[in-house]
Amino acid sequence: MVTREEVVKLMTKFIKEESKGDFKVKKLSISIDSWGSRIKGVWTWTRTNITIGRDKYEFTDKEIKEDTFVYMLRTALEQSGVHGNVFFDTYGDGCWVPKETRFNKIEIYGKACKEFTQLNKLLVKLDCKPLNDLDVFYVRVCGKRSSWSDSGRVSYLMHDAKTCQHIMDDIKSKKVRGGVVCAEVKEWFSHGDETDYNYAQYAESEWYGARGAKLVLTYKTSKGVVRNVSEFYTY
Repeated sequence: MVTREEVVKLMTKFIKEESKGDFKVKKLSISIDSWGSRIKGVWTWTRTNITIGRDKYEFTDKEIKEDTFVYMLRTALEQSGVHGNVFFDTYGDGCWVPKETRFNKIEIYGKACKEFTQLNKLLVKLDCKPLNDLDVFYVRVCGKRSSWSDSGRVSYLMHDAKTCQHIMDDIKSKKVRGGVVCAEVKEWFSHGDETDYNYAQYAESEWYGARGAKLVLTYKTSKGVVRNVSEFYTY
């Protein structure tokens, strides 16, 4: 049986291998599953499997909880030097309800397009804060009643050359001489078809929407008067 430290090394190696080649966003096949049995009505842990690609590693000596698994993944990602992110959800307040971590996925990212780099240089030139790679994004969601979860792959502005160029063209055409440009990232959420969404609130049916973060540019004169506001999304 491998140790946890050895699994982290295997994760690191796998992440490096998966980062080769040309891609924008890649979801890695790394997961965790735990099993147990009920003894006198109490659930008791028996084993945990960690899957890395096609290989599976079993632990029966001590339970690996998902918060530990997330920590192991974050460590491996950092050690790999690959640009990526570990997604997870946290439940409970730690007071009345114990805190619990649920691993979602791990993604790695290809290089940002040259237009994204040029856009950030332009924003810095305008005294705006440059965009982080994952700031502006788009992802579909699927829900039942008021609950929902992400569905499908996330798209990021850093890989959207066309929209980046469109933003730069917008700045050049709308910025007034001596004026100010303010850049702000704002999150948004759409339930999709409102009829489907409203019906799903009292029926066992699904609704489909989307969420993300957009870039909002506000153009002002030197005296602070707003002249234009532009919003940019990526898909």
